[in-house]
Amino acid sequence: MKKTAALTLAIAIGLMGTQAAFAGQAPVNPKGAPVNVLNTTTSISVDGKQVEGSFLMQGEVVMLPVRTVMEELGYKLKWNHETKLVEMTQQNQSLTITVNEDRYTLNKMIRELGKAPVLNNNELYVPSAFLTELVQVTAEVVDGHLQIATELKQDKPQDGKQHFVITVNHEGLGTGDWLGTADDDGVWVPIQPIAEALGYQMVEGESYDLVLRQGARTVMVNEGEKTAGVNRMLVHMEHAPKQINGAMHVVLEDLNPLFNVKTGVDVTGVIGVVSEDGTSTEKPDTEIPQDGKLHYVLVVENEGIDPREANVYDANETVMIPAQMVGEALGYEVVQDENYDLVLRQGVRTIMLQEGKQEAGVNRMLVHLQTAPELKEGALYIGMEGLQELFGAAATMDETGVITIRVAK
Repeated sequence: MKKTAALTLAIAIGLMGTQAAFAGQAPVNPKGAPVNVLNTTTSISVDGKQVEGSFLMQGEVVMLPVRTVMEELGYKLKWNHETKLVEMTQQNQSLTITVNEDRYTLNKMIRELGKAPVLNNNELYVPSAFLTELVQVTAEVVDGHLQIATELKQDKPQDGKQHFVITVNHEGLGTGDWLGTADDDGVWVPIQPIAEALGYQMVEGESYDLVLRQGARTVMVNEGEKTAGVNRMLVHMEHAPKQINGAMHVVLEDLNPLFNVKTGVDVTGVIGVVSEDGTSTEKPDTEIPQDGKLHYVLVVENEGIDPREANVYDANETVMIPAQMVGEALGYEVVQDENYDLVLRQGVRTIMLQEGKQEAGVNRMLVHLQTAPELKEGALYIGMEGLQELFGAAATMDETGVITIRVAK
């Protein structure tokens, strides 16, 4: 990755002076054992704040004290003495590391960073790539001082857009063209499906583009008009309703005067709508998804896949994704074969999968999958970690649940 290469170069440049000054006193161990360079300037700061401890060098890799740094970044750490595993959590993000294993997980997605965590003087250290590639903060060594900054932390999906899903009274809307969208005016949401989830029914009305009724309450809106009718009264909206993909939308905040609801958007793009006059009266939490789940979006070779069609889900401690949908997005074609549940072919490469079997065929070889494929609603799903073995594809997932899949060209 370009970011990793840049970091390596920055670290190398930043340490040149330090290594030259102390070359005779503390040479780098050619076997890669930790070299405690505490006598040099190896201090650490997070967003300008000095933290306890120092970094070490293992070969040419900068190793960081994980507890000190991650707690300063706001993570809660849990240590399992028997398995030597550390779990770190913050809001919707979960990371795990195991001593002496180059096996890191981010929201159940397994990654290798080329260097395992190590214990040194009862302190656990991780490579700097753990921060830059998984936690996604910047790290740079300047004059022997490691500067960690969160201001450039990635908080948007890799395709540059925020992806929205909608919950009404803590229940997801499910199917249909009912995804929110955003522009300079705010987050736009479709009126009709939200109203129907609140118990309204659409009725015919000659004077308005959309008329919805629940008991004695009637809501009437027109495209392009900031004034709407609620019963026999006129209410004012901040922005005029408009058509998006054939459905009438309003800015999220304008739902309140129409339907007497509270609204909120969490960090993963889940829009919460709750009734003020119903049984659910709590204001939506804007820090975690209102239905308690991380919502996934697939981006394959920079093209997004409709999350309702992909239906990505968690199972068996991994994220399950639709094999055929991803394969077709990568240029594969489905081939009929009565011996397999799914066969995909692109050029000379053929992939053969069966439900419940961890052995898959790739050309004339068998590969072992960590998670057996599963059938769900007629589609075959594979564990996200199997993308490399099957398609030769790299996959990353950001903190908002956007999964980016790319094949090295």
